[in-house]
Parts: sequence; C-alpha cells; structure tokens
Amino acid sequence: MKRDLLPIRLILHPLSVIFSWRRFLGRGGFLLVVDVALLIFLVLQVLFFWGRSQEDAYISYRYAWNFVNGHGLVYNAGEHVEGISNLLWTLSLAGLYLLGLPFPAAALCMSLAYCVLTFALLRWVCRHTFQERRCLSRIPLLFFVCMTAVPASCGNGLEGSGWGFALCLALAGATLYRGMLLTVSGVLLLLHRPEGIVLAGAVGCWYLYTCVRGKMAWRGFAVFAGLTAATAVLLFVFRLAYYGDWVPNSIRAKAMPCSLALLGDGAEYLRSYFAYAGWPALILALCAVVHPRRRDLFALLGVLLCFNFFLVVRNGGDWMTDFRLLTPYVPLLGFLVALGIEAIAMRRRIIGQVLVLAGLALAFRTVEVDLFPKNPVLAIAHCLWMLPQDPAKLSYCFIANTEPVTVKDVVTPDDKVVLEAGGVLGYLLNGINVIEVNGLTDREIATRKNPYAYQIPAIGTINWVETFKKDPAYLILFWPLHLNNIASIPGTSENLDHFLLVQAGPPDPLDMPKGEVLLIRDDQPALSRFLLDYGSFAPARDYVDLENSKAFRWVTPWDSIPWRRWDGASFPCAWRKWGKQDRLSCSLEIPMGKSRFAKPLPGAAPLVLFFGVDADAAPRAKMTLSLQRVGGNNVTLGELDIGPADPNCFRMWSLTTSNAQGDPSSYLCVNFDAATQGRVLVAAYRWCKAPLPVLPGVYTSTLR
Repeated sequence: MKRDLLPIRLILHPLSVIFSWRRFLGRGGFLLVVDVALLIFLVLQVLFFWGRSQEDAYISYRYAWNFVNGHGLVYNAGEHVEGISNLLWTLSLAGLYLLGLPFPAAALCMSLAYCVLTFALLRWVCRHTFQERRCLSRIPLLFFVCMTAVPASCGNGLEGSGWGFALCLALAGATLYRGMLLTVSGVLLLLHRPEGIVLAGAVGCWYLYTCVRGKMAWRGFAVFAGLTAATAVLLFVFRLAYYGDWVPNSIRAKAMPCSLALLGDGAEYLRSYFAYAGWPALILALCAVVHPRRRDLFALLGVLLCFNFFLVVRNGGDWMTDFRLLTPYVPLLGFLVALGIEAIAMRRRIIGQVLVLAGLALAFRTVEVDLFPKNPVLAIAHCLWMLPQDPAKLSYCFIANTEPVTVKDVVTPDDKVVLEAGGVLGYLLNGINVIEVNGLTDREIATRKNPYAYQIPAIGTINWVETFKKDPAYLILFWPLHLNNIASIPGTSENLDHFLLVQAGPPDPLDMPKGEVLLIRDDQPALSRFLLDYGSFAPARDYVDLENSKAFRWVTPWDSIPWRRWDGASFPCAWRKWGKQDRLSCSLEIPMGKSRFAKPLPGAAPLVLFFGVDADAAPRAKMTLSLQRVGGNNVTLGELDIGPADPNCFRMWSLTTSNAQGDPSSYLCVNFDAATQGRVLVAAYRWCKAPLPVLPGVYTSTLR
C-alpha cells in the first residue's frame, strides 16, 4: 500500500514546498529576497567596473602617500597646495593605508561600504515612507542599483560613493524627521567636497523651517547648527593656515568665466544624462510638488538636485565617463519619482498603478548591458587579484624594449617632471617633483595670469609661461599639440631649443593627434640610455608646425626626406623592427660593388646614426660616412666594416658626429663597397645644440 502511495507523495511534496514558499512570500519574504538580490547585484557591479577612469583618484593617492610618509598632505614635498577637493576621502585613504591596505584596495573597500550603507539606508527610508505600496517603495532602490552609471562611477576611485551616502543621510533625516541624521549629513557634506557648504546650508534652512512649523525640536537644530558651523570654521582655518588659501587650488584652476559656449557644453552634458536616465523620470519627480503631505521634502530634494544641475552646467560638464558628478544624486531622484507617483495615485488610483509599472520600467532601462564584462567571474577575480598590489612599490618604466629605462635610472628628486595627467604617472613618480600641466596642484600655474594662459572646461588651467619658469627636466605629454602653443609664446618658445622629443614607437593612427610623447632636456645624463630604448629622436622644435597649429608632425621634415641611391632609387623612412624594438629608419638595399646613398641636410646639426643588420640579410661591406658639399670638398665623418652577423642575432653600430656643419646644398652620404649584397637599416637623428652623449660600449664603433 505504501508503495502505491509513493507517486502521490512525489506529486504532493513539491506542492507542499510551493505552498510553504507562498506563505513565506506573503509575509514579505519575496520582497526581502528581491532586496538581497539587488544588493548582491550592486556589489557585483562595483567589482565589475572597478578601475574605470581612475586618473584623478591617483592624485588623492599621492596626497595620502605623502601624508603617511611624513611629508604632509601635499602633492610635492614642501609645496603646500590643496590640489584635491575630497579632504575626508583622502584622509580616510591614508588611515586605511596605515592599517595595511594599499590605496586601490582602500578605495574599493570604502566604495563598497558606502554603497551598501546607502542601499540599506534608502531601503529603510522607503519602507517607512511607502508602507502600503511595497512595489512603489522599490523604485528608488531600482534606480540606485539598475542605473549602471552609479556603480560604474564608483570605479573611478573617487569620493562619489561617500558623497552619495551623505546625501542619502540628508534624505533619511528629512523624510523621517531625524535631527541626528541631518547633523551627520551636514558634517559629512562639508568634509567631502567644497560645495558641501552650500548643501549643508540648504539642509540647515530646511531644518529651521521644520522647527518653525513645530515638526522638529529646536534643541536638535541647535546641535546641527553648532556642529556644522564649527566644522565649516575649522575647515576654513585649516585651509588658510596650512595651504594659505580658503578654497582648494583645484577649484581655482577649473573656475572658468561664464560664457554661452561653456553653458552650452554643460547643458548638453545634462541633456545627455536625462536622455540616459529618461525624461519621464524628471517629469514624475516634478509631480512630487503636488504631494499633499511632503511638499517640504520636495523643496529640499529639489534644491539639492537643482544646485547640482547648476554646477554641472556652470562648469561645462565633465570629462569623466559615467556622469560621475550626477550619479551620487540618483537616490534623491529615484525617491522623488516614487513620491510623484504616490501623489498621482492618491488622486487617480488606476493611473498611479500604471505609473508604478512605468517607474519600474524606467529604472530597468538604465541597465547598460554592453558595459558588463563578457566573463564576470574572471573580471571579479582580476579585480580581487589586483587589490593587494601596491602601486607605490612599482618603479615607473618609461619603456621596456632592450633595457628598461626606469625612474631610478633617469630621474632624481631634484629633477622636475611635467605631466599632462598628474594622476597615475604622478603617483608612480612618488618622491619626484611633478608639475601638473593643468594647474590642479600648482598655485602659480593656476593663478598667475598672462595673455597666453587659457582654461579648458572641467580640466584646468594651461599656463606654459609659469610651467617653464620651474625649469623642468622632462615633459610627458598626451596631447603633443601643446608644442605648437609653446612655440608661439615669446620668451617661452626658446625653451624648446633645449629639449629633445623622443618616441618609443609608431603612434596609433586611431589616436591622433593624441599620443604620449616624452621631451628630455639636453643636459640630462640619461640621454644615452634613451638612445638605446627609444626609436626616434629629434630637437623638439623640429616637430613644431605653426602654419597648422591643430596638426602635429609625427615625422620631422628631415625624416620625411628619403635616402636616394646613385641610380635614383628612393628609400623612405618608416617605423621598422630592429630586433626587439621599433626605430624610425630606412632600409637600404645594398648591391654588390660600390654604391652611394645620399640625403640632403636641412642645416647645421650634430648627428647620431645607428646602423643595424639582420643575420639573414647582412652584406659584407665597408661603409664610409661623409659630408658632401656642392662645389666644395667632401669631409669623411667615419668608416665602419660591416661583416656577417651571428645567426639569430641583430647587430647594431652607432656613429655620432658633431661635424655635420651643413647648409642647404650639403648632403649626408653613405658609401658602400660590398662583396655581397644585403640590406642595412639606418636611423639618422638630428641632435640639438647640446654636446652629443657618450654611447654605451655595447656598440662596436663611436666616431666623432
């Protein structure tokens, strides 16, 4: 009999499980499961997107590194300039670093903690506000979790997550009339960002209004006013005493005069944000103004949002991805959307139910699936593997072709390095004096005006006059067009005569006119090391093109002139492989017997020449390098015997000469007397006015 009942039990058991789950879900368990799933999804997204656009975060890392190493809260030791606008975030990084966490790991831990706290706080507020409308209470949570830009913007390693938590505290305190939450929010807003003083003031005005109406106690307002005022005064005194300024220097560098073009850029940035978030979301948020009970809440959140929109438009938007200036306010926007739907539902129940579904759909549509990694598990594993790595222990490698040229080889603490992006490279150059091109960490660049200084919206102030007054030894530029600007400034242009521009390899044609270039002052003893590792050298002025200031010469006028053989054959210059590295060079086809190759000289210039051969193409020949003047005598610069190269070996020789005192009618000539035919690579570099460097002994011949 029992065996006969077995099929019935197999059917009834799953039904009983389903029934028990229905009872569990009926008690609110379903929404609890949904909330846990949303929280897990939020945490995973923060891990997925960690490391996006972290350039500016490394400025905070460098400040924190100097602080924990006893140099003070500064970018360069001895220079008290506030180039950060996130004081509390930077000090928190320093504290966690002292506890053993590398800065990227510390930033991720703080971002995760703030995101989880914001989620929990927002859930608590929504449950108390929309008690009878459980689906409505999830709309703010969905906006916060599903809008991919929110966790993605946390990946930049900056204070956005902490700023969002402070704003959510203000939302919770105002919604639930909790004075302590408002007080903590006001203090955190002041400590996180400079504009926090305006937002804390708005919260204080709202607090005062509710006290007048008898909804909150005056004692709590006195505590709020006392603590926020004391925090603001202490911040002011600290900045004035420590930095000699009352606002962060980064704010001064970015503060542009208002113009229609600037406002247009900011308006376009805001328009693209609402196109992403959904214009219906803004309309529903505005509907909260008709809410019969919480118009005061609409007023506070509306002021906070509008001030944020005003700053974004006034500053011309932002260069970072993921709307990082707007995403901390998403919980406020989502809450207003839910409040607006509730206001409509109170008048039209059916319309309100439809709008609840519309609000949920608006939140879901902001998920950007295309940004998610193809292999989430591998992405998280890579993120967790990278966290223990401390970038401060790395030595910045300029290039790694033959022998890596590192910071320890070429830069001493007394040298100054100009960086167009002072974040990642600035942090890797810890201990070296760095001049940040955009003036964020340099008061003279940001504040000293001259006719040639200009500002870039959301970036900073470019001031080459003040930059070169600091006598830099190296310049690393991601926007080589700066050279045209420098060459057009009287009194500053002459500095280019003392710099060589070097390139490690061919520029990316998809990234023109951008591309990292390095300029080295002609008195640096490490120039010979760079000659080994880099594939193109020329005086910086050779790359200047004042006739077309918006174009950059990746190949100098002399490099663009091909070598010509005596029979008229042409051999153009291009990037070619020299063993394990790239060099801007020509490939000369050497026939048997005597042959001559010539290239006109653009004027008087010392020269550095490299000759290279592959084992399978090496001729057996005698090479003579000479200077030929039309109507004058030939001057022999050097001779070299090229024999067969070792198998599987790339062989190089170097020739340097300071005797190439040419004129427009002079030619650099290479004569071969070859017993076998072959191919020889030649790279000829014009030098600047400085003495030629002494090349290492790895080369077989050095002639002057």
